[in-house]
Amino acid sequence: MSSSSGPQPPQSHAGPGQQRPGSQRSSRGGGGRGRGRGGSSRGANGGAGGGPSRPTTAYGDQQQQTRDASGPVRGTGNWRGNNRHDPRRNGSGRPQQNGFANAGAAAPAPAQQVQYQQLTQEVSNNETPLDVDPNVPRVRFDSLLAGGLVSAATLRGVKHEFMTSVQAATLKDILLGNDCLAQAKTGTGKTVAFLLPSIELLRKQGMAPGVNILIISPTRELAYQIGQQAQELVAHDHGKIGVQVIVGGTNMNADKTKMRNHPCHILVATPGRLLDHLQNGDLKARCANLKALILDEADRLLEQGFRQDIEKALTFLPNKATVPRQTLLFSATMPAAVKQIATLALNKNYKFISTISEADAATHTHVAQHVLEAPLSHSMATTFALIHSLHAAGKSKLIVFLPTARSTQLYCETFHNLMSNLPAYEIHSRKSQSTRTKTTEAFKSAARGVLFSSDVTARGIDIPDISAVIQTGLPMNREQYIHRLGRTARAGKQGEGYLILTPYEMFFADRKLTDMNLIRSAVPNDTLIHTQTAVNNALQHVPAQTKNQTYGAWLGYYKGYLKDFKWSPRELVAAANQMAQEMGCTEVPPMLAKTVGKMGLKGVPGLNIVKFLPDGDA
Repeated sequence: MSSSSGPQPPQSHAGPGQQRPGSQRSSRGGGGRGRGRGGSSRGANGGAGGGPSRPTTAYGDQQQQTRDASGPVRGTGNWRGNNRHDPRRNGSGRPQQNGFANAGAAAPAPAQQVQYQQLTQEVSNNETPLDVDPNVPRVRFDSLLAGGLVSAATLRGVKHEFMTSVQAATLKDILLGNDCLAQAKTGTGKTVAFLLPSIELLRKQGMAPGVNILIISPTRELAYQIGQQAQELVAHDHGKIGVQVIVGGTNMNADKTKMRNHPCHILVATPGRLLDHLQNGDLKARCANLKALILDEADRLLEQGFRQDIEKALTFLPNKATVPRQTLLFSATMPAAVKQIATLALNKNYKFISTISEADAATHTHVAQHVLEAPLSHSMATTFALIHSLHAAGKSKLIVFLPTARSTQLYCETFHNLMSNLPAYEIHSRKSQSTRTKTTEAFKSAARGVLFSSDVTARGIDIPDISAVIQTGLPMNREQYIHRLGRTARAGKQGEGYLILTPYEMFFADRKLTDMNLIRSAVPNDTLIHTQTAVNNALQHVPAQTKNQTYGAWLGYYKGYLKDFKWSPRELVAAANQMAQEMGCTEVPPMLAKTVGKMGLKGVPGLNIVKFLPDGDA
């Protein structure tokens, strides 16, 4: 990353169907899991990306390097007097059972030679915006006036002349008062499709005391964005229609005070904070005159961990038989859980509106999607080399998604230490809400930079001009992969997607993304060698606390994938310990006995169980 020439663009595999070296196949796909374990939403994939962090580089004089024409560098080298293998796998494709006492590890088989072509391509800037169907006449917003569906006062807040395809397909049915279940891609104007009818409903029926419109959002960032857009739509009312947002991570008493002292006709909430106010505050009473309920990004809301909150919250709302209300569900995908909640929340005669074709499959099929296979020891170097090559190609506003908050922190801190000329931003659940908001706004306004993120930005947040999305590590499920991909190629802009997986994670691409036309790609060896050396040096300056926390989060997340990997708990711990070596840890990172117990790893050899963690570790 610090070379004057810089890494070259990654290369794409020309022929499909070749067996990848060292890959392990599993008969089970990556099943969906909801909120992650422990303190983070998911565990780190290979946050260890580079080799050991020590004064000599990972590819220094003490190491032997072997490589073929296409595969990653195969290195063996001294680490505290022990031989290191790469990529944490022996000839059987399983982690070595050696923890920190690795002696005589077997070198992996050389990769097959394959032909590559340059991955970076020139693309046209004349593409039709993805939210406009070129085969359908465009519809003007003021056409709603002629039909008497909206008032001029409501339309005053709309900044655009024409509707998007999603708005044109849904607004009439919603304005006529129907309950709707709408399927639409992200980035297509869904927010206005439910906000505009909600505001018109307030004008036609009048504003009753308390909360009239309740909107439930899966993330804090999306909730704030919806709230901001609602305020813009009612700005001409000069405060007569009150909009408020309540989310976790803020002071609940401050929420109560604000609702008491200021109008709150439209309330946007995240599920957990909504339930807190319904159970422990006066929000149930404030919702006594509820006119409309909206679930945005319903598929994510109903993933494990949110579904119970939603179902319980519904029990606190007034009975629809006595207080009729309109209910809207918007979702990018239609898993069984969304259909089930639709049956529970919507009227029996609700309208189902799909604004996508079967071929579209709820994702942006025009986005080039690449998958890169890299051993865990090279995951970080592969990610950073890809960032550099994209930047060199003029694609300089990027999002890198990682499995957990801790892996996000590790990658961002290491990237900072690389002295890259690209600004780096970090956002995840371990950051305070105020910090997350400031970081999001700063990245939105930046012309270039890299946002390292956990899933708090995977859905709904509209960050303009994202050149590419990189997903390093195993996505939780297919839906999450699609949602992350949806951060690029928005509003007709170009974009690309990259998925970086270890050999044992490749089952996800092979079984869960078979219809995505993934392009098999790789980073050239020369680029990887150079970047790996830079990563090893940068890891020396990352605090031990960050590495320890990444280790624990990695164990917590990947414990849920043992069946997919065909690993035992002992093999999982061995893999994590090898990762710790690659990060430059001087010992197995410490873990509390209660944490190990919660992970279901009690009694598994190789763990460093302590009574107290070092100061600052959590």
